[in-house]
Amino acid sequence: MLAARGRQHDRAQRLAVARSNARLSPAELERAAPLGDPVLSMLGDAMGRLGLSARGYHRVWRLARTLADLEGIEAVGKESVAEALTLRALAHAVVAPAVTDRRSSPTGSCS
Repeated sequence: MLAARGRQHDRAQRLAVARSNARLSPAELERAAPLGDPVLSMLGDAMGRLGLSARGYHRVWRLARTLADLEGIEAVGKESVAEALTLRALAHAVVAPAVTDRRSSPTGSCS
């Protein structure tokens, strides 16, 4: 994990972008994690299929950048984007039932 943080820091200095992948603006993300046409197409397809908002699209892209950093890979590829999409889907599958359960409770509490 320290190596991944080091890669983020080095890239931030080299490209004059935010130090953390989580804080990259969409414009900075394009410079820090450029995606090739096949990867952009894959992410665009997922946006339509999963109903991702623009914010969700960029969150997945940022996560893919972080996953590539953790693997020691400079370029964000299909593997990193696919893993980011999978993690997002898993997170939403776990959170959605909890939100639904709370709302269906007569008191609105989790007890």
